[in-house]
Amino acid sequence: MNTTELRTVLKRFAKVSPGFLEWRTRQAEQAASANRTTADTEWEEQLASWARTLEKITVTEGLAVVARMEAGTLQVPYFGDIAQAVRRAALANREGPDERFRQTTYSCLKCRDTGQVEIWNPHFVEAYRIEFEKIKRTAIDRAKFTGRFQLDRWDPDREIEVSQYDPPNWEGLAMGWWRLRRGENGSPIHHVALCNCDCKRRRILCEQRDLWRRGERRESNGKRAGLPACGAADYVPDKTPLKTSTPYEDLAAWYAQHKPNSTYEWQPNASDYETIVGGENA
Repeated sequence: MNTTELRTVLKRFAKVSPGFLEWRTRQAEQAASANRTTADTEWEEQLASWARTLEKITVTEGLAVVARMEAGTLQVPYFGDIAQAVRRAALANREGPDERFRQTTYSCLKCRDTGQVEIWNPHFVEAYRIEFEKIKRTAIDRAKFTGRFQLDRWDPDREIEVSQYDPPNWEGLAMGWWRLRRGENGSPIHHVALCNCDCKRRRILCEQRDLWRRGERRESNGKRAGLPACGAADYVPDKTPLKTSTPYEDLAAWYAQHKPNSTYEWQPNASDYETIVGGENA
């Protein structure tokens, strides 16, 4: 593919991994500073280099690779390795069913077949509702940022919204706010839990947790073992949201869809939480 076709692939990739946009801006600016050029020049040279890497790969093959990343069946690479990652995956697809080139697929995209997910503490979610409303989120108008490398000139149709928050470190402040309410040994605002899917790993963790509850889980030397990696909590979709890479959106969507003062049936009890943080690999 040429640089024009490559831009099409990268535009799609940026919607799968929004952090790519910030990364490429930073890389272009750093290279421009080091080489005494402009960010535009550096970005064009980077595109040309990646296009040479993907010279024998079609734009259709490139988009198909990115689609697999979006579906969770192919791991998203380090941004600097995107061209090599697309090339490897596209060439592997040409090989057909050869076992060397088989790609991992997941039966559960929430836990990616690990059997465990990260969730928001439902007690924190309910208690923080009013505090969350004080956080101000403002969309950033890139048109006002002149004199800097503008991503929009290369991707004018992108739909990714970038925002700033007041306070900017609201999640860290929320942790401190919750610690003051619950004490130093209180439960954190989010933690690991057993997924609600039926993947193989989840079933193993569930069996190990049941053994722990009966006091029958043992280490290889016969000593009593602690909790498995999933901890003692369960992910219950109608009780608390999943913790993702966009924490503000996690809570905003939850509060918009759920009324306050909900009654939670939560496992484990807050007083049992000391045992949760000691989970180990099953």
